[in-house]
Amino acid sequence: TILQKGYRNLSSTKAIETLGFTPRPLSETLTDTLAWFKQNGQLS
Repeated sequence: TILQKGYRNLSSTKAIETLGFTPRPLSETLTDTLAWFKQNGQLS
């Protein structure tokens, strides 16, 4: 996964290769994040 931040490109390649990291789809992450906020009273 490559993200661009300003003039920098950020890649998850090293984390994948070194740590066995598996990136999650953004939609899944956002769904889980919103559910967490609701369950913890941060959103109504």
